[in-house]
Amino acid sequence: MRKVGTYERFEISTSSFVGVFGWMFYGLLLTAIAAIGLFLGAQNGWISADQYSMVLTVSIIAFFIYTFVAIFAMNVTRSKNAALVFYSIYALLLGILLSSVLILYDLGTVTYAFGATCLVFGIMALYGYFTKRDLTRFASILTMIFFGVIIVSLLNTLCFFFLAPGTYGAINWVISYVVLAIIIGYVAFDVQRLKNAAQNGMLANSLPIFLAFNLYTDFIAIFIRLVQIIGAANSNN
Repeated sequence: MRKVGTYERFEISTSSFVGVFGWMFYGLLLTAIAAIGLFLGAQNGWISADQYSMVLTVSIIAFFIYTFVAIFAMNVTRSKNAALVFYSIYALLLGILLSSVLILYDLGTVTYAFGATCLVFGIMALYGYFTKRDLTRFASILTMIFFGVIIVSLLNTLCFFFLAPGTYGAINWVISYVVLAIIIGYVAFDVQRLKNAAQNGMLANSLPIFLAFNLYTDFIAIFIRLVQIIGAANSNN
């Protein structure tokens, strides 16, 4: 005999799980609209080069300040609407910054990087969903490695004038790939955490927006790294 309660819970969990990805794509859409809109404005002369530089400069400062505010706010608030407002503003600000990617790199590089990001993100999301392994310890290891990479990166920057150009470039190259691998690993962990929350009926209040925000930042971080790596490879050919 079918357990109706269990069946209904599965229905709710599945709907909530898919809904989180919907919020993730919402953030990506806002970012794309802001990036493409500002890029077209700069390319078609709707805004001058000076105006674009000013918008970019102000946005960089606002983004770094706002990042801490948004992450803290979405961590502590229980209001879904409040979390959505913080998330939306973050996505729009990041879109303004990413308009520079469309200016610095050709369309082929950006398109290839976006396609590769979708593929990598999809594979790791499927792994995170279907794996039976608990990825919590794995995520802790990734976090420790990430902080180690930050320290190495800072030391590499400070030692720029003391290292041979080839050594500095080689270390930066290694750092780029290590950071990319760490972010890719986080995708699997974040999807598994989402799955567990959905199965336990915990996707209430602001949590779906916060989990969508984590997946959104994973996707954007992978995309930015791949654009840089592919762009550098193309410039060396």
